[in-house]
Amino acid sequence: MMKIKIKENVAELYIAENMDLDGNYYGNAKWESFLWELAGKLLEVVNYDLLGSTFDTKPIKGLTSKGFTIPKEYIQEVIYN
Repeated sequence: MMKIKIKENVAELYIAENMDLDGNYYGNAKWESFLWELAGKLLEVVNYDLLGSTFDTKPIKGLTSKGFTIPKEYIQEVIYN
């Protein structure tokens, strides 16, 4: 089983990626809110691409009913068991 640890500052990274040079924010508020909830969590992985650029997670009890795909830029650590 593989797990990933999400970066503590994942939401701040997302905000910075979705802001123009004038400070206008173009991100998705729902995704941003979701990332605040994910910060620092350890998640189980069900699939990943061969280059390791994205990871598909299992559902997160109390947060998601389905798994989701997260890019490697938001991951602090990959744990192989």
